[in-house]
Amino acid sequence: MMLKKIENYVLNSRHNNKPFGVDVFWDSKEETPKPLTLFLHGYKGFKNWGAFDVMAECFAHVGLPFLKFNFSHNGTSPTQTNEFVDLEAFGNNTLSKELDDLATVLDAVDSKIFSGLENSIIPHEFNIIGFSRAGANAIIQAAKDSRIKTLVTWNSVSDFAWRWQDEHKMRDWKEKGVRFEKNARTEQDMPLYYSLVQDYMDNISSFDVLQQAEIVTQPWLLVHAVNDEAVPFEAAVDLNKANAKTVFFQVENSGHTFGAKHPYLDAQLPVAFQRVVDKTISFLTI
Repeated sequence: MMLKKIENYVLNSRHNNKPFGVDVFWDSKEETPKPLTLFLHGYKGFKNWGAFDVMAECFAHVGLPFLKFNFSHNGTSPTQTNEFVDLEAFGNNTLSKELDDLATVLDAVDSKIFSGLENSIIPHEFNIIGFSRAGANAIIQAAKDSRIKTLVTWNSVSDFAWRWQDEHKMRDWKEKGVRFEKNARTEQDMPLYYSLVQDYMDNISSFDVLQQAEIVTQPWLLVHAVNDEAVPFEAAVDLNKANAKTVFFQVENSGHTFGAKHPYLDAQLPVAFQRVVDKTISFLTI
């Protein structure tokens, strides 16, 4: 086996031509092309968070080419991929921008810009894994894009607006135009501009996750930690009800990140995370 990596290749967002980094892992000796698997990181996350590099290599080592990328407005930069150095960008992020970034990546792969990768992948065919809030992004993309052959969601939300139910807080956010969230790991006060909510409201039909889940026809592995402290397990129950064709995999003895943390220095995945990866690989290679 010869594991190839393209680390932190830079693409440009359609929004202000903002650059964002991409990592690609594949076995250049693999003779049977496979759909490229895309991984979407979650809220307050990034492509190099925690055990994500170890995770990516697990897929590549079994012959599944793997790509992960930073959303352009996640607060990192192409040169500082592990730190939130652009809080203004983070604050100005929207769901539309994230979906546009995903479309940019899909189109870039279809344009064969990653040298050598084209021999290891099936053109115009993708698997997609969405983690946490980005699980909803993956659902929305799968519902409208025939290039997505298989959908996997890990601890996905079932509603983008589920944290926006307090009328007093929402009115205050709208009046001030911004609110701040403390990042427990970095202790940064991270801004969120009301444009995030406005973008959701302007596209509420397209961003109705359960409605989009109903029309997904691709094979779908729905993974959720029973003891998820960040996204309630009920979100997975709702998604499973919306689309009864899902394969529902419940993860015991695990939190939201399947036992991983940042930074992550081990060469092996946590036990729960490895179970999730093994189940996902099995699902993608049926």
